[in-house]
Amino acid sequence: MWLLFLEGIMKHKVTLKSKDKTRTEIIDPNSEVSLLICMERKQMDVQYGCLSGVCEACALKITKGKENIEYFNEPILDIDGDIIYPCCCKIKGDIEVEKVD
Repeated sequence: MWLLFLEGIMKHKVTLKSKDKTRTEIIDPNSEVSLLICMERKQMDVQYGCLSGVCEACALKITKGKENIEYFNEPILDIDGDIIYPCCCKIKGDIEVEKVD
């Protein structure tokens, strides 16, 4: 019974907005994988390159839930402001992000 309750708590909503559409998925964050991997598993359209926070290919603008981002590897790039790098972070709550043009 408690396990089912805890599993419900551990799922978070990720909303990805682009110019022509918005998509929301429920993600079961796993401490072993990045937000990028979680998004890929749900077939969300997110780009990537280096997988280490260097190339900026996966950069997304966070519009809601910035307090729910937790970096497990600090990217080489600046993480202040409203840009996140899903290749080197995980989430601990709901977030809303937009593609960076």
